Amino acid sequence: MELRHFGIMKCTFGANGFRLAKNNETAKAAFKKASKGQEMLSSPWDAAKHMESAADLAKEIGNWSEVSDFYRRASELYNECGRPQPASDALAKGARDLEETAPDEAIRLYTDACDILEEDGKEQMAFDLYRAATGVYVKLEKIQHLAASFVSGCVLVKAENKCRYGSLNL
Repeated sequence: MELRHFGIMKCTFGANGFRLAKNNETAKAAFKKASKGQEMLSSPWDAAKHMESAADLAKEIGNWSEVSDFYRRASELYNECGRPQPASDALAKGARDLEETAPDEAIRLYTDACDILEEDGKEQMAFDLYRAATGVYVKLEKIQHLAASFVSGCVLVKAENKCRYGSLNL
């Protein structure tokens, strides 16, 4: 085994140990290092997994900007692997984590997750994310955006004729 593989394994084992010891800040830093190491080894899938672990810890700590940043980075890494579904899932997970504390960022993450699925031809799967974004708009009382999101979701699944508001000029 190469020395750099061993170093990444140490970061991963250390991160898990710190997580078990509830030393979340140190565990988060170790997962970030492990992610960077996996990137250097041209292993974006493993790098993305470590980045998601760092995002989970950032959530536990309450560092909301890092939650968004880490899930976005995980999504980019999944896209590097040619895996749009996990890329979208990472953004959606971040959006769910941010709905209460950073709803505007949650909406951006949901929208980006929808875009990834639409580009991959999985419009039906994006509908659930549009519905989640619509729920955040309701909480924020952004009615104009709510209507636009609702109509976008209906158009996406080719159900415009079943959406009562499909004929609105938004």
